[in-house]
Amino acid sequence: MVRTLPRACKAHPHPTWAQIMHVAGHEWPIAQAAVGPAIAVAISPLFGLDLAATAWFALAVAVTEQVGWATWAAHRAGASVRLVVASGAVNLVLGLIIVVLKAELH
Repeated sequence: MVRTLPRACKAHPHPTWAQIMHVAGHEWPIAQAAVGPAIAVAISPLFGLDLAATAWFALAVAVTEQVGWATWAAHRAGASVRLVVASGAVNLVLGLIIVVLKAELH
């Protein structure tokens, strides 16, 4: 079964709606991950944030989501408390690396 949109387009140049929905179901987590930062950007004017502050706000939301989803997934998979905490910590470190790189590049 084709599981990614580019492969599906190559395999089926004229896909049916069922095929589109099947592949979109596998791609949904990528779109879902963008919802939190998009909402942060949308509500940033309510807080009077400029563009730079809005970017930081959206990045903070994205990192928080990353840590939250990783922790939740580890818990749901039945991991021990130690592994759940380790999963959250590793993802926090990865998120903070992204923050440091953003700070250095801008």
